[in-house]
Amino acid sequence: MGTIIIRAVGLFLIIVLAYFLKRIGFLHKADGSSLSIIIMNVTLPAVVIINLANLAIESNLLLFVLIGFFWSILQIFISYFVTKRKSNTDQQFFIYCATGFNIGNFTLPFVQGFLPSGVPLISMFDTGNSIMLSGGTKVLSDRLTGQNTGVTFKSVLR
Repeated sequence: MGTIIIRAVGLFLIIVLAYFLKRIGFLHKADGSSLSIIIMNVTLPAVVIINLANLAIESNLLLFVLIGFFWSILQIFISYFVTKRKSNTDQQFFIYCATGFNIGNFTLPFVQGFLPSGVPLISMFDTGNSIMLSGGTKVLSDRLTGQNTGVTFKSVLR
């Protein structure tokens, strides 16, 4: 239990340090853009590649891809029905806000620190989630709200 608390406090202190550096003027808004590019293009792919490098893909792991995919679809339908009486624009806004998971920036650092063996499972879940985030949510949202933007499942898969 002590190890978990130490790791959680360590992650919290990183956030506090970043906030402090911004408050004293050491970090600026432009630095955030540079750091985002590094995180998205170097750090996150490296974490996924390292943790999936020695993973033998078995059928039970593919279940996590399906869970991620269908859970995102479930969230879309829940958002749609909750906002049924709102305008199409509001419905689409709620659908976009209620779907998807921030696996890479939020979940992976915690799981990697506390339970490294869970990273491949979360990465497989994120594969299903990313199908929807890469355009599947847009297509389904357009269909549900009656919008016709020309985006199709076929174009998303391409």
